[in-house]
Amino acid sequence: MEVSIKGFIYHKTAEKYADCFDRIGVNVKTNKLAISDGVSKSFFPDIWAELLVEFFLKNEGRINIANIDEYKAIQNEWLKKVSEIVNKPNQKYFVRNFFIQGRPAAATFVGLHFYKDNTSLKWEAVALGDSFLFFIPKDVENINENFNKVIHLSSKNDFEFNNFPDFFDSRSHTHKGRISQREYNLTGGTFYLMTDALAEWFISEKQAAIQEISKWKSQDTFEKSVIQLRKTTLYNDDSAILIVNIEEDNIPEIHYKEILVTKLDELIETENKAIKNEITEHIIVPSLETVKESKEEIPILNESHEESKLVAFKDDNEQSNVDSLKAKNEKVINPTIVIETNKETSLTEIENNNKEIKKRKIRFWERFIPQSWMNRHNTEHEFKNEKNEEDADVNNAGMDKSDTIQYELIYRQDYIEIQEEPENTEEKEEGNDENDESRTKPNDDISSITEKF
Repeated sequence: MEVSIKGFIYHKTAEKYADCFDRIGVNVKTNKLAISDGVSKSFFPDIWAELLVEFFLKNEGRINIANIDEYKAIQNEWLKKVSEIVNKPNQKYFVRNFFIQGRPAAATFVGLHFYKDNTSLKWEAVALGDSFLFFIPKDVENINENFNKVIHLSSKNDFEFNNFPDFFDSRSHTHKGRISQREYNLTGGTFYLMTDALAEWFISEKQAAIQEISKWKSQDTFEKSVIQLRKTTLYNDDSAILIVNIEEDNIPEIHYKEILVTKLDELIETENKAIKNEITEHIIVPSLETVKESKEEIPILNESHEESKLVAFKDDNEQSNVDSLKAKNEKVINPTIVIETNKETSLTEIENNNKEIKKRKIRFWERFIPQSWMNRHNTEHEFKNEKNEEDADVNNAGMDKSDTIQYELIYRQDYIEIQEEPENTEEKEEGNDENDESRTKPNDDISSITEKF
């Protein structure tokens, strides 16, 4: 007998593969295939469904549903895996409560086994729940007219589907429902093992379903077909299927021609990589131009505190200004304001450095004085020092008194514009007005003003 196997799986709409509770598996060494559907309302049903498939596939020999010890071993393994998850430090409290309460997992199951009995090849299958096995003999061309010739296996007595199927229980030694088991001689035809959503669709559509399944050549075509079918006749649920084609070749042995079974672990890994890449693409990294635009005016202090001068960069080419200062043998203390094109600079680093520099400027006794008063006091003090230096420069330049008054007003305005804290500009101007005797005092009579209100 020549055997070809294809298997596909797909999650619910608006969910991911990591949320899928269906499981499929094939083991050519033991000639076994299995499919399981974890009941979504139970406790960790995906782990339970996976264990049911794994234990069935690895055990050699005939199917023995009466082996209670094997069933207990599967339950113990489920309990071990779930305990590790529940006991994690960051686990949610209600998950731990469910575990303490003894919440079980539940899953439907279908298993298929090929074996040799003396000189003849046979197949046997076991099923519990609303997952189905269908076998269509090679001589049946249209199942719409000959559906009674289709062999189907499930623990359901009818084709009515609901939310309360039979299942294997992960804690109790008994299970819900009666396990169905059959065996036949192996002949040419096609086996279809499928979970409840596809089984219900298959029973409803019959021959149209067979024609659609024949188009499923890969995981991609299967996904696209399921997405389209969910818009019309297919129920939105996890969907899994195993398609096993048997060709008679007059050889009394089983050999496999083609195996194309999707592995859920690989799908989850690919999905996680895609999500990670999508998140990475949305991360915005500030460019050098962004950093420059955010620093239009940056004060630079030279090394000498006695002859400190406040310099403002108002043009875009900040590096040229730094070079001009170096040409005058003036060393720049604050290196954060120099934006070099060969180094990566972030806004966060610049802001942190500027905060540290401001913090170092504050003396201990200054911490007990209101900041608004300190800003006004520092502005007056710095302006007086600058004014004295400029007066000396004016005298050296040979300017008369009328020119110095006009120059003073221009210098005052430029000085105010380059302050680091624009919100304190009004206070600084008020502080400078106290020393300006040319301004006239306001009249004591304010009746003209109050009349407006």
